[in-house]
Amino acid sequence: MNAEPSPPSAPGLLIGRAALLADVCSELDRRPAVAVITGEAGAGRSRFVHELLRRTTSPDAVTLVARCQEADAPFPFAPLV
Repeated sequence: MNAEPSPPSAPGLLIGRAALLADVCSELDRRPAVAVITGEAGAGRSRFVHELLRRTTSPDAVTLVARCQEADAPFPFAPLV
């Protein structure tokens, strides 16, 4: 039995989000800027954020990423506290 964790899988294709990605990138080029990415489970938020971070190259950009766990469901701001 292998106790080593599996490496993260390569991100999938980002389909149908080019216009949204361009809009968010454009907004983030302005200072100050904040983007909150929300959506239903399976909507592609993680993949979208991965691509957004890949394209954000500003050396002075600060990125904060919060992830929710199912156990945090009763506490809406748990990832931020």
